[in-house]
Amino acid sequence: MNKEQFMKQLKIENTDPDLIAYYDELISDMIEQGESEESIIIGLNQKKVINNYIYIKNKEKLDKESKGNATKAVWIVILLLFSSPVLFPLGIVLVVLLITFFIVGLALLGSALAVLISVFYSTITLIAQQGSIGLVLLSIGAHLVALSILVILGTLFIKGFSEGIKKIIVKLFGIGRKGRKEA
Repeated sequence: MNKEQFMKQLKIENTDPDLIAYYDELISDMIEQGESEESIIIGLNQKKVINNYIYIKNKEKLDKESKGNATKAVWIVILLLFSSPVLFPLGIVLVVLLITFFIVGLALLGSALAVLISVFYSTITLIAQQGSIGLVLLSIGAHLVALSILVILGTLFIKGFSEGIKKIIVKLFGIGRKGRKEA
């Protein structure tokens, strides 16, 4: 088989002009390098058979995957349609709970600020009225204990709020997933 016959056969098998131009240029370059036309065509026929085999295998695999993905997408849409009357109110409840946690956390931190202010006020008042240092220190200690409890609770509530938001974002949008398997 010579170059002309190979190119005719290629045009019959394949209509892609880029592929035909590629083989034409490849054969011309190899002839310029001193190889015989017949050995080039034999080598290209072998490569073409191998490439066709790989193409067919990959096409079959892609067809199976696309059919599986389409089926999954249809089932997900059906599931979302039928579960939306339940999921929508649950989503609203979840958002309201998260906002409530955040507000409670802020309220606890605000209470901690109020306790801190009361420490200064009660200290000044006790010193002015009683003059007893022991009573002042006891008052300061009790106020600081209350302050630390409120700060810890406020911090935990706000941390819970931020982790809840993060989990919702990961569940809804798949952001931050690692090692996700695809079937």
